[in-house]
Amino acid sequence: MTGSARGRETPVLVAGGGPAGLAAAAELASRGIPCVVIEPRAQVSHRRPRAKTTSVRTMEHLRRWGIADTLRAAAPLPVAWSQRVTFCESLTGRRITDFEGAFGLVTGRDERFAEAGQQVPQPVVEEVLRTHIRGQGGVDLRLGHAVTGLDQRDDAVTVTVRDASGAGYQITARYVLGCDGAAGVVRDQMGARYAGQSDPRPNYNVVFRAPSLDTHLGPAVQYWVLRAPVPGLLGRLDLHGTWWGILPGIGASYGAAHAGELIAGLVGAPVEHEVLASDPWTARMLVADRFADRRVFLAGEERAREPAVGRARVQHLGGRRGQRGVEDRGRRAGLGTAGAPGQLRARAPRGDRADRGERGGQHAQPVPRPAVRRAGHPGRKTVGVPQPRAGARVLLRRLAGDPARYLARSRDGGRPGRRAGDSGR
Repeated sequence: MTGSARGRETPVLVAGGGPAGLAAAAELASRGIPCVVIEPRAQVSHRRPRAKTTSVRTMEHLRRWGIADTLRAAAPLPVAWSQRVTFCESLTGRRITDFEGAFGLVTGRDERFAEAGQQVPQPVVEEVLRTHIRGQGGVDLRLGHAVTGLDQRDDAVTVTVRDASGAGYQITARYVLGCDGAAGVVRDQMGARYAGQSDPRPNYNVVFRAPSLDTHLGPAVQYWVLRAPVPGLLGRLDLHGTWWGILPGIGASYGAAHAGELIAGLVGAPVEHEVLASDPWTARMLVADRFADRRVFLAGEERAREPAVGRARVQHLGGRRGQRGVEDRGRRAGLGTAGAPGQLRARAPRGDRADRGERGGQHAQPVPRPAVRRAGHPGRKTVGVPQPRAGARVLLRRLAGDPARYLARSRDGGRPGRRAGDSGR
């Protein structure tokens, strides 16, 4: 059935079906709130894995939705295989130090969190989420469709969509959640602008196949190579010879021309390999000047872009990011990043594929951090994981409970959709 023949009205339209958008749909479905998800990509590409670590906070969301075990079963690297990050001279050189239990990767019970982290490429996370929401009543996932425009009124938003054939149609939504990435249209249509700065240095990611490559250093989810001609990071994507590498300060043309010697520098010796994909990117620290405009909310990279180095990324579904209530972290991060007018708090921005403006950011991974006290909870600890935000609860309360009270303009002249005495918390 074509998009134009489907429903023309929905309580929530989610623009973008990456980690943040899919997480938002999963959360809405868990609360019985129908939604339409518009995503231009018909298929998920495995050539550019983007984020590769799913944080403990995101795994807790997946647990609530009943798919944490499903994701672990689909992950190419079981948690039991390694929980270590290794710093070394090279893969054939000396070990400098190890960090055990990095990114919340533990095999036993840990009182700090309900679910351990998981090393898994972002495409696998997206496929698991797509399968999950397809089985949820009330979620209409439209792949190959793209949002091209918005017309916002006091009581609704009219969204213009282009389907896979190129034909246009419109959907009327009570609320719109913009999860369509840095190159999406929702942020631009609501008039939000990015503020911040970009690092002028280029960076280069490479995915390569090298079945014979191994290391005496033992299994690790990341190897930080410090003594190579061009220092960088690398690690396994699976246990069948597929690897990823990150080379800071390397531009696209140089990386493409010298991929073999750059890989050899990280390994410490020439290695037979096949380059499967490359991905130049620029680190950005940008945040939107506002996250909501009446009935339109921003999530994921629509609201912020930041380098992932320094913290565990995803899929933050919640959504690098998403992930705070429903948090990135996609990542990222989902609905939790949406916030509500007057109740929004900026998070640190996320990284971006500057050359194409794609959603998902770069592959860089965090420096492991020790457990830290959680603000406001002196007796609890976390592992550098983003904490829940209150923004998602506002939108959910408007849609659940008593929709009529929220959808009507308040008679006392207050903001449309605002209940008297509702602080947004």
